[in-house]
Amino acid sequence: MGAAVATTTGRSVGVAYQIYSLMRGSSRVRIGLRQFRLNIAVMSNLLRVSFTGMIQFLISTASWLALIRIASLFGTTRSRATAWASAFSCS
Repeated sequence: MGAAVATTTGRSVGVAYQIYSLMRGSSRVRIGLRQFRLNIAVMSNLLRVSFTGMIQFLISTASWLALIRIASLFGTTRSRATAWASAFSCS
């Protein structure tokens, strides 16, 4: 749990600093509040293009989880189960 909290905190601080730096106006690139808006046409195009990649990632992750579940039924150790699953993983 500590690594998750640290990762989330670090990323949040990084994004906050990026937004602050871009909005304060002293750099070459400047972003105003009016430029932060949701563009439905662009979002729908992004979803349409990335949908098959998302499905492929979902299938790969689900198959890995299924292999780990099968390996756990045999009572193997975590390192052996992970090595066994990664040997047969599609990703």
